[in-house]
Amino acid sequence: MSQFATIYSVPKKIVDNFSVFHTTSKIKNKIFSKSKKIFDFDYNGYSFLMAAQYLSESCDIPILDNRYNRLCTKLAKTGGSFFILDYQQCYEINKKLELINVNPVELEKFYEVFNETTSHGQGEAMLAGINLIRKLVASINVNELFLIEIQ
Repeated sequence: MSQFATIYSVPKKIVDNFSVFHTTSKIKNKIFSKSKKIFDFDYNGYSFLMAAQYLSESCDIPILDNRYNRLCTKLAKTGGSFFILDYQQCYEINKKLELINVNPVELEKFYEVFNETTSHGQGEAMLAGINLIRKLVASINVNELFLIEIQ
């Protein structure tokens, strides 16, 4: 199954006005009706997740965990994986990303150890994911969130 990653800009007030008690379909429909697609990741979605995992484990840059985890868990019940980046988290991530320098060989090794398999060029795809994360966190404004969907 081929996965893809899509990034949306969502008005913060839309997400913050939802209770975790709303139905999952209502939440997803409302969020996506107010969202604007801003990026499709050119590689597969698993490579994007692995890039985020690398940043979390190897660089102490937590991309997959934040105050929206409960909402992301609800959205995942509709299929796929979701995570949300807010302004404060992007600000912190951006500061840390400025201090690191990664290369495809290092990322390839991480992929192979993490997955216990041969990589076949995943280092380049993961580097593209990290570069997209750099671009995202540098461009967010205080009134928006980034919703990342992996299908």
